[in-house]
Amino acid sequence: MEITLAAKMFFSSKQSEGVTARTIQTYKTELPRFLDFLMEKMEVYHVEDITAYQIREFLNHLKSLGTMRNITIHRYYRTIKTFLNFLEKEEIIKNNPIKKVNPPKIEKIIPMFMADLFCIVWLPKSARIKCRN
Repeated sequence: MEITLAAKMFFSSKQSEGVTARTIQTYKTELPRFLDFLMEKMEVYHVEDITAYQIREFLNHLKSLGTMRNITIHRYYRTIKTFLNFLEKEEIIKNNPIKKVNPPKIEKIIPMFMADLFCIVWLPKSARIKCRN
């Protein structure tokens, strides 16, 4: 099946499932970027031809742009995963390549109140001077 037709089916299905407008907008922003990458850079025009390698290359491409945080790249991964899971469920593809791709790591940020708690509870009194007051 052609990539563009599969994308139309995906968007229609998600709308009929009652997915929020914001989520649909995210899908309509992120999925075409992935599909354009496949068609323009990888010369892939059918969903059956999508491979784990191509997904990884797209994620690496996003990272190489240097303008996105890992959490954003992870959101693209989740969009691609949702799309490919849909295709698998609809029996449009037999083997889902996303199952071979590990999600990008997300940087974990400790909220300030947790850092303060750490200073109060775990650090010796002599080191607490460096903690926020």
